[in-house]
Amino acid sequence: MKDFIGQELSVGDVVVVAPKGYRGLIKATVNGFTPKNVKLVYFDHCNRIEDYLVSPNSVVKIPVQS
Repeated sequence: MKDFIGQELSVGDVVVVAPKGYRGLIKATVNGFTPKNVKLVYFDHCNRIEDYLVSPNSVVKIPVQS
């Protein structure tokens, strides 16, 4: 599955996404895939773990900084 700019996505990749209810971007981790969507996990504003299901063309993979 590919992101908005054509990069291949895999489990464990870090992506940016604008989830429903947020006014900006957040950093999330790819947790899995469905036939049409990407499963993401992120920490919400209260520092709780949230799951999010989104179309792959709504995310952009970011490089991991070492």
